[in-house]
Amino acid sequence: KVAKSAPERNRIRSRVYEIVRLQAADYLTNEDVVITVFDSRLSTIEHGELQDIIIKLLEQIKKV
Repeated sequence: KVAKSAPERNRIRSRVYEIVRLQAADYLTNEDVVITVFDSRLSTIEHGELQDIIIKLLEQIKKV
């Protein structure tokens, strides 16, 4: 577990899911994606910064 409290884990999950959902049409066609979170700071960083991180990851998937 990255975060001890369930609400914090849910916050991280929902933030990541929403960004991926909005970007999926541009970056994902028929792939399954697994995003592993290793840092609880994802629950508190700014939305734009988190979005930039996830878009960079999605671009790496698209290049493969």
